[in-house]
Amino acid sequence: MSTIAPEVFIQSKKGFMVQITRPAQGEALASLILVHGMGEHPGRFSNWAEDLASTGITTFRYPQQGHEGRKGKRGHCLGLDSLMDDLDSVLELASVQQPIFLLGHSMGGTVVSNYILRRKPAQVAGVILSSPYFKLAFQPPAWKMALANAMNGIWPSLTQPTGLNVNHISRIPDEVHRYTTDPFIHDQMSVAFFQAIHPAGQYALTKAQEWGTPILIGHGLRDAITSSTASQQFYSDVPNTTFKKSFWVEQGYHELHHEPERAAWLQEQVKFVQEICSGACSFPF
Repeated sequence: MSTIAPEVFIQSKKGFMVQITRPAQGEALASLILVHGMGEHPGRFSNWAEDLASTGITTFRYPQQGHEGRKGKRGHCLGLDSLMDDLDSVLELASVQQPIFLLGHSMGGTVVSNYILRRKPAQVAGVILSSPYFKLAFQPPAWKMALANAMNGIWPSLTQPTGLNVNHISRIPDEVHRYTTDPFIHDQMSVAFFQAIHPAGQYALTKAQEWGTPILIGHGLRDAITSSTASQQFYSDVPNTTFKKSFWVEQGYHELHHEPERAAWLQEQVKFVQEICSGACSFPF
């Protein structure tokens, strides 16, 4: 008998569809909203959602602006507030009968961390950040930075290739192949999207000492896309009075959920959720 219920889709109040993966039987231990990274889509986390469901965790996945499943130009968004409004609308769909967790990967980690710091949602029991985009692990070309600044008020929907090196996604060649052959993945980022996310990562870094929500951060220390050093700095600056855990992978690349350490990373997330739900860190706060 399957431990996973058939996947369902629910429309958010903003019109986009939310995928929900639930345990097959009984009440879920917790609900988790998964926020994907730049250029990808919720479908890339289907196996992850199923694995979480098998442990009793319901996941809600949705497409971010500028990505497959949303209307509008690929790689473009209406700004940070609009991205956080999207997350807010999904949070409304999650059951308030259970602890609610947020999981943000890469650029999704920027959205999630800013959502917590700026909007301080009381109903969120814990946050998981996967290779969050606080800083890039490389310096964008100076001309790209200048173009983004110059065009922000003139042509915010202007898109440019992100320049992502796909070989930095994972050490597993099959995962890189799956990424490069996925028709729903793109490499575009608009001026407005960059201006929404890049400064927001730095903002979160400077506000880490104000963080009070239980948090788990995972990052590969050989990530050449987002800075693991920035993640370690953020984790260090989060007050020790906050329930916090880390998962640093010495040889890890950007997508820990597609790395050889995948099972250990999943186990760490499940353990984090279970500890909070069992009272190691009391909920509600």
